[in-house]
Amino acid sequence: MEKVVIIDGKEVSLKVNASCLRRYKMQFRRDFIADIFRLKKLDQYIVNGELKADDETIAQIDFELFSDLLWLFAKTADKTIPSPLEWEEQFVSIPLSDTLPVVLELLTVMLDSSQKK
Repeated sequence: MEKVVIIDGKEVSLKVNASCLRRYKMQFRRDFIADIFRLKKLDQYIVNGELKADDETIAQIDFELFSDLLWLFAKTADKTIPSPLEWEEQFVSIPLSDTLPVVLELLTVMLDSSQKK
């Protein structure tokens, strides 16, 4: 599955496929499944594609994990993007309210697909 988000005025393609698990482990040296379950619980705060959460809930978001997943999905869509830090440096900011729902949707697709097999 592939989606496009706008980050700092630029279209960024995000994609999930079977390579995501291995690419994540190779890049970040962490277990993908363990990490995504920390972020997946935020799915309940997405209403009509928008993040609807109070400040306390937002404060619990692991932004490094979120950024890692965002980079992973962008790298899966476009093999030419640089390392996570270099890639993030091209943006002034990454809008959480626009990108988090898409990241969670892609995670859901990955989890649902793997559970059906």
